[in-house]
Amino acid sequence: MKGIGQRLQLARKKKGLTQKELASAIGCSQQTIVDIESQDDPKSRFLLSIINELGESMEWITSGLGSSAIGGHSTALPHLDLESIAAWSASLTAERSAIDYLFWPPLQMSQEAFTVGVDRMMARAMCSHMKEGDVIFIDPEEESRPGDVVLATMPGWPRAEPRMLSVLGSDQFLEIDSSDFGSKLTSCVIYNDREKFLAHKAKNLPALIIGKATFIGRPL
Repeated sequence: MKGIGQRLQLARKKKGLTQKELASAIGCSQQTIVDIESQDDPKSRFLLSIINELGESMEWITSGLGSSAIGGHSTALPHLDLESIAAWSASLTAERSAIDYLFWPPLQMSQEAFTVGVDRMMARAMCSHMKEGDVIFIDPEEESRPGDVVLATMPGWPRAEPRMLSVLGSDQFLEIDSSDFGSKLTSCVIYNDREKFLAHKAKNLPALIIGKATFIGRPL
């Protein structure tokens, strides 16, 4: 989390309040709320009133530590871009870095969970599972089974993509809903471990399952 202002903004959104509604509740102007939420370390006589109105702890708002009324994760999940995930999968030394923290998990998820956004191409490929503008909550710690939507990558893919995991007999596939992109089934050998995936990168059409999609939709 970047600072106090962002934690206040996340807590306000989670409670379902607009900046105008919060300002009215504590007796300040909407611009005051705008200014406070835009600063990492705001100095305002309204700060304590805001924290109390949101039902948050002083410790979490001021330091990011301790418990939060949000529950589960004390912060929003890291939001990643698909190209950086593909780059991460191609090297054991690469790190996954968040571009923002936008959405709370709608259910219990591991500390490795993150979110990605659904663009037009993804929505076309997986039209029965998601729409453009949806958010996919990915949990790398959740076991993936046939029929699950997963986030995956294969050698040569410029970015990670959501696919449905399919098994026919002893054959494994990554499946899309639309035939607009050619074959709906991509034959592959599934790996859940990055090191094993990289060891077999030059053969066997390996696919790395980055994580299971535990929720797809438009949360708060």
